[in-house]
Amino acid sequence: MSIQVIKLITGEEIIAKITDIKIEGRDLIQVEQPAIIILMPNDDNPNQAQIGLAPWVPYAENATAHIMPAAVAAVVNPKQALIVEYEKLYGTNSPIITPNNEIVTPLVTK
Repeated sequence: MSIQVIKLITGEEIIAKITDIKIEGRDLIQVEQPAIIILMPNDDNPNQAQIGLAPWVPYAENATAHIMPAAVAAVVNPKQALIVEYEKLYGTNSPIITPNNEIVTPLVTK
């Protein structure tokens, strides 16, 4: 598994931990913690854009998706600076806290 940038035929560019897998005899690309790469205006320098990352499929039940290889236009190794930013958000030391599915009941005392 390696962190790579995938450009889809739709034009979207995502960064994720990717693995080639087979499910029921079909070749697929498994992406874990996929984030879409968004170009944003740079307030400090209007002639230069900056990059933002956002969850690619934020409404998915888990953080793993499978992509058909035919949907991929290109796969490239990202620059180290992009990997660092991605790992800040989605790595093991991520500041993003995801809730567990545990139900908490209040303790009632008399």
